[in-house]
Amino acid sequence: MKKMFKKTLAVLLCIWMLCLTGIAAFAASEQPFETVSAVKISNTALSMVYGGTAQLTATVQPAGADARVTWSSSNAKLVAVDSPGKLTAAKDTAETPSGKQTVTITVTSVQNPNAKATCVVTVDNDAPTKLNTILTLLKTLYTAMVGAFSDPAKQFTLAFIDFFKKLAEVLTKAA
Repeated sequence: MKKMFKKTLAVLLCIWMLCLTGIAAFAASEQPFETVSAVKISNTALSMVYGGTAQLTATVQPAGADARVTWSSSNAKLVAVDSPGKLTAAKDTAETPSGKQTVTITVTSVQNPNAKATCVVTVDNDAPTKLNTILTLLKTLYTAMVGAFSDPAKQFTLAFIDFFKKLAEVLTKAA
């Protein structure tokens, strides 16, 4: 029985040593990421309108480094940024500040917090919006209609031709 116990113990020790050797070899084969030296951002400056969206992308250097990054906004109420770098400007409301506002978006390496890049986002509520375009078109239609009915010599058809010309101009400017 002592012989069998010794043989079993020897076999178990061999198996244990092989397992340890395999684990050590596996651990040695795992290459850690290179240290991130820099983070690059797709845009360093960007303009948006209220309610608009934009996409930023980040790349880390060197190429084999840990690519995980975090995004942050200096004013998340005005321009929010999510984990893939999608920007969303706040909706234009009565509380929205007038004129241009700037927000800084920062992308930072998870591995090396000193490696970061920024994008200055300018949000402008005075830029042409769909609502402004519609209001301009309605004013143009009203003017054309008043002109057609106040001047009997002017044909109604000419008023609508004029309206569609102005419509084309407004749509071209808004695009």
